[in-house]
Amino acid sequence: MLLTSSGAAQQVARQAPLVINPIAPESLTVSAPVDPSGLRGEVESDLQTTLLAFTGIALLASIAGLANAMIMSVIERKQEFGLRRAIGARPIHITGLVLAEAVMIGGLGGVHGLFAGFSGVLGMTISRHWVPVFDLRLAPLAILGGVAVGAIGGLFAAGRASRIQPHQALRL
Repeated sequence: MLLTSSGAAQQVARQAPLVINPIAPESLTVSAPVDPSGLRGEVESDLQTTLLAFTGIALLASIAGLANAMIMSVIERKQEFGLRRAIGARPIHITGLVLAEAVMIGGLGGVHGLFAGFSGVLGMTISRHWVPVFDLRLAPLAILGGVAVGAIGGLFAAGRASRIQPHQALRL
């Protein structure tokens, strides 16, 4: 059995039959392990695809959760929005109010997600005795992502709140 150093297996597999049997090298079959650089690229590509899929699912779930919470808030605050409309607020004002609340909640979620991500990476690297690597240029994207989730999740609730009529909301 031949042992090779890391990364040399492909070259050894090509040359071994000639060295072992120079007269009939084609009579030997050598199976070499997969090239580590190609294998690493495939694994990284698969991992990136999986993480992107999980990220997409998490974004959809967070948008749905925020939309649900904002719709419940609008339902519970129906009288408040009706009163605002009765004293002169236009539908655009109600829409802006609900969207501003949703964006603030999303932004806070982005900040919490950023700190949770930093803590997770830090905890994992410390437990494995690795050196933590953070790309701080991506930190604002986490917060902007939360703001975007808030805006998208609050759109339906804002539209629903803006359609509340004063006479319907103020009935006892």
